[in-house]
Amino acid sequence: MPGFLIAQAEITAVEEIDNSIFRKDNYWRGADGAASIDLENGKILWLFSDTFIDPQGTGKRSNSKMINNSIAIQEGYSLDKGKISFYYRGKQRKPKSFFELRAKTWFWTGHGILVNDKLIIFLFEEKSIKTGIGFEAIGWYVALIDNPFENPLDWNTRYIKGSDTFGVIVGSSAVLQDENYVYAFGVKEPSTHETYLLRFINKRRPVKYRMVYK
Repeated sequence: MPGFLIAQAEITAVEEIDNSIFRKDNYWRGADGAASIDLENGKILWLFSDTFIDPQGTGKRSNSKMINNSIAIQEGYSLDKGKISFYYRGKQRKPKSFFELRAKTWFWTGHGILVNDKLIIFLFEEKSIKTGIGFEAIGWYVALIDNPFENPLDWNTRYIKGSDTFGVIVGSSAVLQDENYVYAFGVKEPSTHETYLLRFINKRRPVKYRMVYK
């Protein structure tokens, strides 16, 4: 007899989280698209998309320049007790995105995961257009970091362009794993935002994937 999953209403109390840890840096003044990855060494990696950087260090967002992405390393698992350090490229007065393409397109961050001591970060490639909201996603990349436990400015990063997935920006949502597979959720761009799941084999052998409509 087939089984069925029955949805039930459930009320969950959610407490407001103190995010003051993100306001202590006078140069890094905020961002969107936040996602976090447990580095499994007592540290958390934060991924951010559009980011405000104040080159003067006045602590004012009104003085900021915007870059397309940045990251941070949080020491410890407690937001109220932990220390956080922000990273991006360029010089203090001329900040640049942490993940960059040498092209007229740019990266926004999706999610990522630590697999066999290698860090996998999914990025979606964006370009400017003259219609609609002025930009659109045109593809996805994987940033593969071989030394994720070192200072991020010293990371050995390889960019791998994703294959054609029919408009699905792989890894733009959550990325999870079990002992056999890595599961990367992504939405279809532009406009429809249907969610798809790609499943990668989580072993040292050629990667295969399967797309599942959700």
